[in-house]
Amino acid sequence: MVSSFQNHDHLTLIHCVRSEEYAVFSQNFQSKLGESYHQFAGKNITKSDLEQLVTSGAAIYLCGPVPFMQAVEVMLRELGHDQDDIHFEAFQPALSLV
Repeated sequence: MVSSFQNHDHLTLIHCVRSEEYAVFSQNFQSKLGESYHQFAGKNITKSDLEQLVTSGAAIYLCGPVPFMQAVEVMLRELGHDQDDIHFEAFQPALSLV
């Protein structure tokens, strides 16, 4: 996945993790994306952060725990982003493995 990032001219990756230990791909992201990579380790992303980083009309993909995605979605909607531009993929256990 990381290697495909270099093919996208207008990509901004906002990577939110609980702490630095959870940022397993951060060096790869940083080397491929440079200033287009933004990491939030150990702190919550704010509406102000999103306002500065997410451009109007962007396709937005959220991946993570449901409460995180709900909180970010609320902030994005308050900033005027269209619901159709916000896409989700939830972290959840693979029930077939349980």
